[in-house]
Amino acid sequence: MIRQQTARRCSDHPPTVTSPLRPRLFRWRHWLALLLSCLVAVSGSGLTSTLTLALNARAATAERQSNGDPLVLRKVPGHSPQTTVANFLALTGNAENLIRRAIDQGLAEPGLLFSPAIYDQAERAGADMRRATQAMDLSQIPVSLRPMSGVGTMLMLRSLLLYDLHQHPNLKIPDIQEVQARQLQSWTIPDTPISLHRISGNDKTIRQACSQCSNGDFLFSADTLIQVPNDFETIFEDRQKPDRRFGADLYTMWALLPGGILPPKPFLLLPPSLRRPLLTVHAGQSLLQWLLLIPVTLVGVAAMIWWLWRIRQWQKQHQSNGGPLPHLLETAAIVPLLALVWAWEWFAIDWVNLFGERQEAVLIVSNLSQGILKALMVYLLAETLGQLISVRSTSLLGLFRTAQPERRQGSGQILTIARCFGLLGAIIIAIQTGRDLGLTSVTLLALSSVPALAISLGTQQLIRDIADGFSLLLDGQIKANDRCSIGKDSEIKGTILSLGMRSVRLQKDDGSILTIPNSEVASAVVVNHTSVTDRQCKLTLALEPEQRSDLPQLLEQTRAVLRSMPQLKGGKATVRSGDQGMAVVVSGDWKEELTAPECKARQEQLLLQLVALMDGGSSAAPPAMAD
Repeated sequence: MIRQQTARRCSDHPPTVTSPLRPRLFRWRHWLALLLSCLVAVSGSGLTSTLTLALNARAATAERQSNGDPLVLRKVPGHSPQTTVANFLALTGNAENLIRRAIDQGLAEPGLLFSPAIYDQAERAGADMRRATQAMDLSQIPVSLRPMSGVGTMLMLRSLLLYDLHQHPNLKIPDIQEVQARQLQSWTIPDTPISLHRISGNDKTIRQACSQCSNGDFLFSADTLIQVPNDFETIFEDRQKPDRRFGADLYTMWALLPGGILPPKPFLLLPPSLRRPLLTVHAGQSLLQWLLLIPVTLVGVAAMIWWLWRIRQWQKQHQSNGGPLPHLLETAAIVPLLALVWAWEWFAIDWVNLFGERQEAVLIVSNLSQGILKALMVYLLAETLGQLISVRSTSLLGLFRTAQPERRQGSGQILTIARCFGLLGAIIIAIQTGRDLGLTSVTLLALSSVPALAISLGTQQLIRDIADGFSLLLDGQIKANDRCSIGKDSEIKGTILSLGMRSVRLQKDDGSILTIPNSEVASAVVVNHTSVTDRQCKLTLALEPEQRSDLPQLLEQTRAVLRSMPQLKGGKATVRSGDQGMAVVVSGDWKEELTAPECKARQEQLLLQLVALMDGGSSAAPPAMAD
């Protein structure tokens, strides 16, 4: 049977694109949770993953060299179709031998689990299979789908390639000399859609998908990879009894059995009469895979719902705390949710071995969930750091002991800047999540333009408040703890508590808290009484000779007058002797809540009262002036 007879021509049968593709926490734990949150946020950028892959690759190469394995290829793609095909088959053949030898040796061992040496062989086989995917053009597959989708496509491609070479025993694959002589840019196996194309320096997307590729290398084309699943179904229809000569059973074992590269040993020890029903295919996967995946998924959803309920309980418990503790708890609570999503993705894809549309659905749900959680965690982490910086405390533990901690000067500006950085980080993570799912920059721009327009039209006032908040922040005309009057007729008077991204919180004289949008504050007349510099009160009253005999009583009466004025801070009366005789000196400072005219009026009132006292009048204070 030749490939032309299997009705695999693209013109006759358009390919169907199927990718195989105790609420009580000890205080020292707060800082540990904050450190863990920072580490998770860094890992979201991909730095940890890249470092781990590089270390694993180096360790695998060193281990292979120490074990005397002769197959150590520095590069899989080559400058000719012959080199690429030879390296591809050599790596995949070595991986197949390692897997089969590991299974045979593992079944000969006693016990229900494979030994560590068997798992080491399987890991080396997995490393070879992942390296073999470097010979394929995976640029059309989203980044998050490449690891497992590439391995599944590679296994099917290898079986088809061995089958086609068996059908064409005299086939001559072009070598480097023929490529140079004929200036080949692509080559196709006769009567098959399997083709290899030469990449150039302009193929940036391919170079990004293939870390080993260089200019002039030949790769299995993206069109070939699209056609591979349909071809495999056509040639090897009975996946329960695949042809072992071409390694088709290797893909069947990988696709229909859990356990990753190596199936569970208890399943392999079952008699064939019990294994066969478990391998029946339902919705593209075996019954055994669904029996493992569905209960674990339900348990994971229940665990996530329970954890969200616990977070809500913590919020109610600490809602009266105005410090960084509630935000730190919220940030730390996201870490277990991320770990749960990661564990579910690993179980469903790397262990249960979902593939095709099921694998894509799991990866999309997992990446979206991780993106939302990471964006939320970055924003809450920035909020927590802003709270930590803005709180005035002499010790680290003091930040969490006080329900309403004392704020630093400019704490509102600090929180606003921290929230802006958190929002920026959340947007960056959202964009990166979209790119990992295969969305290009143009697609992301198109998808975000319409919602952005709708949001901007519906939130004009909010955007205006945020813009005016930046204006208030940069101008510095008001800040926290300032005594201000807002409005043309000073109808709003009080002390600024905080400056936020959307509003200003002000405490009135009666103790009530008023929230004013930033746009209203920016467009109103604002009088900052805290900035009044003429608050010092200093009066000098000369003493007549006849008044010196009653000096102690006079000083006591003067101090009583000062104590009767609550608007004067630090009022004191002293006697000074000079060239011009003796005098009583009165000093102090007027409180910040008084305006400049009020300070002047109060000082005049005090002077008149002291003059009356010196002249022998009553020391009782006159009626208080209206504020």
